[in-house]
Amino acid sequence: MIFQHNSLDYDFNLEENNISVIIIENSIVYRNMLIELKKQLNGDEGGFLIRDGLKILDIKKKVEFIENLLELDLNSRNVKNKIYKYLEEESINYYYKEIMDLYDFIQKFIFLINENSDFEYSIENSIKITDILKSVDFSIEFEEKDIVNNIIRYMDLINSINNKEVFIFCNLKLFLTEEELNKVYDYTFQKKYYIILFERFESEHKNLKEKNFILDSDLCELY
Repeated sequence: MIFQHNSLDYDFNLEENNISVIIIENSIVYRNMLIELKKQLNGDEGGFLIRDGLKILDIKKKVEFIENLLELDLNSRNVKNKIYKYLEEESINYYYKEIMDLYDFIQKFIFLINENSDFEYSIENSIKITDILKSVDFSIEFEEKDIVNNIIRYMDLINSINNKEVFIFCNLKLFLTEEELNKVYDYTFQKKYYIILFERFESEHKNLKEKNFILDSDLCELY
């Protein structure tokens, strides 16, 4: 797969066992690119593109953007909503009869309560699967201090429910040691995920698993 931006001449070839590191020294360009990426993944137009050969892929369906590791929460509303949507689709595809039986039971139960009430009220006929799922407030266990394991579990979760295999991190190298980075890298290689890092500065230590691209302060491309 190829990841690219229309302002850059360089195309990022997403390869197995290789980490693409995009280093942007100009803080304004860095900030604007990340804002543009975030908006584009939310459905706006933008200059980022991902393709497989000549086939342009839907970037929203292929890419997950992790912009703040400190807010990486497996039980956040955003993650839970993705899980609910996934479970709803799975329910419709594989448990349609059970869903209809459940709807029928709930409606009969509501009408039964209504018949024995001293006051009249109206109810909506439509019941959504997500409403039923949300009535059971589940949570995913995770250790806040085990950042490497949380990153790994988050990628597995997103891959499982959204089938995304490209993960873009913002300033990952600022938060992890070399040992921690290698654990994350090795796991992604094993799972055949692709990682792209957006960083502000080039690290002093060269990791052989990384392939650096630098857009320097004069906006010259170095690779």
